[in-house]
This record gives sequence, structure tokens and C-alpha cells, in this order.
Amino acid sequence: MNEKLYVWKLVVGDVFRELDCLNMVVVTIVFATLGFMSPASRGMLLIGMTILYLFLRIFAGYVGVRLWKTIKGTSEGWRLVS
Repeated sequence: MNEKLYVWKLVVGDVFRELDCLNMVVVTIVFATLGFMSPASRGMLLIGMTILYLFLRIFAGYVGVRLWKTIKGTSEGWRLVS
């Protein structure tokens, strides 16, 4: 009984965790449903997710720094955003 409870606690920790990159997941699923990335070609979905993740991170960093400059009015401390 204790072994089953221990395994369940491990599974719950993985299943019910918060998503960090929800935008990347949504964009990848949209591209996959539109047929741009076919699951038939092995690895294409993973490569597509990685590339989308990189582009979305670059875009998020740019927008974050622009907002920092707009709100603060100076360029000091912009590295805290990244």
C-alpha cells in the first residue's frame, strides 16, 4: 500500500505542475493541427517546438525590455527583465 502511495505522489508532482511556456505549446499545437508539422516525420514536431520556443523567447525579451523602458523611462536595470 505504501509503495502505491509513493508512486502516486511522484506522478501527481509531474502531472499537476504549472506550465512555464504555455504560449509555445499553444502555437505548436496550432501549427500541428494546420498541418505544418506532421507527426509522421519523426522529430519534426520536436524541432518545431524548439524553434518556436527560441523565437518566442526572443520576442518576449524584446517586449519586456521595451515595456521596462516605457514604464521606467530609463535604460538602467533592463537586465533584470531578462
